[in-house]
Amino acid sequence: MNILSAFLITILLISCSSASNESNDKLITNETQPSNLDNATIVKENVGNPMESIKMDGEKKITDKPIGTTDAAEKQVIDQKEIEPKSDVEVDMPSSTIIPKIDFSGVYPQILSSFVSSSGKVNYAQIKVNTEMLGQAINHFQEHTPKVGWSNNQKLAYWINAYNLFTIKLIIDNYPVKSIKEIANGKPWDKKFILLDGKILSLNDIENNIIRKEFNEPRIHFAVNCASISCPKLLNQEYTAANLNSLLDKQAKRYINDKNENTFTANSAKISNIFDWYKVDFESGVIPFLNKYLDTPLPSDAKITYQDYNWNLNN
Repeated sequence: MNILSAFLITILLISCSSASNESNDKLITNETQPSNLDNATIVKENVGNPMESIKMDGEKKITDKPIGTTDAAEKQVIDQKEIEPKSDVEVDMPSSTIIPKIDFSGVYPQILSSFVSSSGKVNYAQIKVNTEMLGQAINHFQEHTPKVGWSNNQKLAYWINAYNLFTIKLIIDNYPVKSIKEIANGKPWDKKFILLDGKILSLNDIENNIIRKEFNEPRIHFAVNCASISCPKLLNQEYTAANLNSLLDKQAKRYINDKNENTFTANSAKISNIFDWYKVDFESGVIPFLNKYLDTPLPSDAKITYQDYNWNLNN
């Protein structure tokens, strides 16, 4: 073999080797990098699979949530890194997790309907357990004191409700007690603990300096409650401007005809000390006032005496 022939054979061998390597490279590339069509096929095949695949940064993240339990975001194929959530203020929460605003105006009636019986008995033990409700009701009264433009009925209803609410608070603050007269050395009505309209008031301030002084309404003595057995029964509903007159009449008739507190004969009456303590408020006289609510009126010269007052707690 001459030198020229050997040179040509060497060139031919080198060319064959190069072609073989190029073919192998193409084969490897095609096996490891699927086309866009292959990607689309893979995604389509995974839709609806109980083991959902979500492609993130070229890798597959497997979740084991069954169909129907994933949220909307997980049902989408994500082609980029997970986006950081917005701040707490901006994030839209699912409706089921939004805490509704409490309407405090409904809390006081809820206390009455939940913890006061139709006969006027008060479940102080349960109110003590639910002091948050009591606090919410008090906050509402503190934030909504009578304003210029309120009608007389609106104002009077407010102050009757406030008196009864803060009487409940006074008992709860000292519960358990057998009588309201165990509180504040026997003078619970003089205790200054009620913050309303920038003033610190007592129950006596509300009853005597506001209600009795401003409204000239004797029927309030059957609406304000002193947390005692001989007091007029605490209603299990609130007073409003709309129901004020009807409830005041209802309470007066109910109390006057309560045989535990008042007894009548043809010519005499043994009645509650309320009619003695506040006789000045019954301008036409006690007997004419009683006769408005009695089925059998008393004669004008009927003998009047007064019952002993039961100060035991109305629980």
